[in-house]
Amino acid sequence: YVRELVRSANAAGEVAGMVALSCPREVYRFLAHAGLPVVVFGSLYADQLDIASVDVDNYETGRLLTEHLLRSGHRRMALLCKSQGRPGDNEFFDGVSEVLTAAGLPHNSLIVRIVPPDEQAFAAQLRLLAEMPDRPTALIVRSGLFVRAAESAVSSLGLSAAERMEIVYQDHPPAKGKPLPYTCVRPKLHFHEITALIGKMLQRLSQGEPLEQQRVVVPVELRI
Repeated sequence: YVRELVRSANAAGEVAGMVALSCPREVYRFLAHAGLPVVVFGSLYADQLDIASVDVDNYETGRLLTEHLLRSGHRRMALLCKSQGRPGDNEFFDGVSEVLTAAGLPHNSLIVRIVPPDEQAFAAQLRLLAEMPDRPTALIVRSGLFVRAAESAVSSLGLSAAERMEIVYQDHPPAKGKPLPYTCVRPKLHFHEITALIGKMLQRLSQGEPLEQQRVVVPVELRI
């Protein structure tokens, strides 16, 4: 599909560039050699760092969320990641690990679970975590899209207020709408600011001008 899309765009001369989001590695590489300017919105694999990209600071996101949980008294937490992982997951995990190591906590203070993007599977995994003898007292969710699923699953466990797991998550670029009532880390730039940045990068590439930065990392902040 992508190959045909690029072929048609090149033939018609209607597209000045492309923005790739959450694509497989092969698609990123194909677009980089397709003859059109391309900017990836997200994280790139180690052998694709020559492609222009914009991404949030995943390392700092993991670090800030973990520091918050430690300040709140948690010493055992679970990190829930989607089964379709991205390179940004590695940076996020490094940030979490750095904080736990600095705090002198053992390796098993963090329980990592890979779950498919399915609410039933998500709920089943949370039930297993809650049934552990030394269960986690906090959940780190990698996407705001799964926060409601986590909230519903935790509520269905029948835990008392004192037993409830604290939920924190990584948010998408802020847009209009009511924020979720949980601590999160989100980009300091709004969505329209990030898209404007990507647009400027595409414009420079289409004009054959060098970019000031090949990889732009958007700073993040903790929101309680």
